[in-house]
Amino acid sequence: MTKTSNNSRAIYSRLNLLLLGAAVILFGAVFRVYNIEAMSPTFDEPFYVLQGVNFMQYGTRFWPQLQPPFFEWLIGRVAGFVADFEDVRTFTNIAAAFSGPYQFRLDLFSHLPEDLALVRLRYIFQLFYFMTVGSCLWIAKKSGFKPHSLVAILAFMLLEPALIGVTTIMGNDMVTVALASLATALALSEGAIFSVLSIILFSAAWATKWTTALWCVPLLIGVVTEKIPRKILAFWMVAAFGGYLISRWTNVLPTVTSQLTHPNFRMTYLDGVTKTTPFSFYFLQAFMCKSSLAVLVALGLSVRSWLSGRRSVVGLILAGMVIVSLMLSSQILPGIGVRLILPITVSVLVLVAYSIDTPKKLAVIVALLVLECSLNYDSLTAYQNILAGREPKLMDSNTDTGQGLKALVKWRKGHLDRPLALALFGGTPPETYGLTDYVPMESFPMIRSKEPLLEGGNFSGYIAVSRNFMVGYIVSNPSLMALNQYSPTQCFQNAICVFDTRTFK
Repeated sequence: MTKTSNNSRAIYSRLNLLLLGAAVILFGAVFRVYNIEAMSPTFDEPFYVLQGVNFMQYGTRFWPQLQPPFFEWLIGRVAGFVADFEDVRTFTNIAAAFSGPYQFRLDLFSHLPEDLALVRLRYIFQLFYFMTVGSCLWIAKKSGFKPHSLVAILAFMLLEPALIGVTTIMGNDMVTVALASLATALALSEGAIFSVLSIILFSAAWATKWTTALWCVPLLIGVVTEKIPRKILAFWMVAAFGGYLISRWTNVLPTVTSQLTHPNFRMTYLDGVTKTTPFSFYFLQAFMCKSSLAVLVALGLSVRSWLSGRRSVVGLILAGMVIVSLMLSSQILPGIGVRLILPITVSVLVLVAYSIDTPKKLAVIVALLVLECSLNYDSLTAYQNILAGREPKLMDSNTDTGQGLKALVKWRKGHLDRPLALALFGGTPPETYGLTDYVPMESFPMIRSKEPLLEGGNFSGYIAVSRNFMVGYIVSNPSLMALNQYSPTQCFQNAICVFDTRTFK
């Protein structure tokens, strides 16, 4: 009787986990589709595809970039299976899709015709994302984590608000994370061929981006908690030398080093202050604002698990190692946007899986993720957790890249009574959405104003401006920064604000 009862409970528990997993997949799919359709954000990943296709067609790089030749060759080969490019140089002359020599920004869900080859290539970048999801689940399964951990990982990869935004715009870090995840997963398999493939993929990850150094965090935690074999850490270290050789061979390492040590490499904005060099505490504070409550709770649970067990000292060391790694990453590139994908994946791979081992903890994490997605459905790409408030605390790559443009066009159709001036961050031409009756102001890519609209009060109408410019980020225009003293009429997806000059005093 007891044995039958236990079997029934086990079956019931597995059924509940399967139903919860299915619900997470459905909920995540709905939010991703809505996020893309409502915001239609832009991204510059097509540039890498164009590089690869151009390399295959002409044997040269389309534009100087810090990528090894094999990367262009690989992308070109993959692109050929998905779409047929007659001539990439002719293709890039489509005015509705591209602007600027470097920022090839294509809006995948705009009014561009679906038969354009590059539009169909969005599936390549989705493939990188699902490679990461599959690899993370494989690692957790092979490492002996409980079924609750697998569902928790699935929930994080599909519902974590910052990841929804990042995987919508598909930053290049996703390629690095996918390669590192797959390399780790292959190293868990038995057989020499899998070990060799693992080292090759790790080398490719190192050569693609040196932020692969952050992968030491999940590997070291996995080794200390005895969830990941030491050989994988060895593969990662050996592959670093392979990535170094590739970089030396392609002569990109000196350029990378000079850019990383340049004092004005990238501006940082944090809580009302803009600097040309990173804050010493920038990444740590920004991580607290940008990470979802679910991530922070999961990290807290993992530390609590260590502190309450025999490995209290190990837990403190690991927690310190995570914080130091995150802070070091801000020196690699003082950004919090797409780069947040690396520390989040770190927490998902080991910390989250290590701590989410009961139905109660799993329910808390999933509930938090669903709640935060629901509360932030209109600004997932510009996500910051609810405790940080609605006013943006930071600006970077996925905080303000032109999202809100689609909502602005919809708003404009009901407000045609006065002229509209536009200062937009991002390379998507507003005409792509049907917005043609606007006066261009200073924008990024650098577009100069036709006239000093705000200086001297010689413009009367609506002014739409990206929040970045209001704090002097990228474009430092005193007239645009002066808008901070006024209250906006309306803001769209926390990125673009509209002002009515009639309210100015």
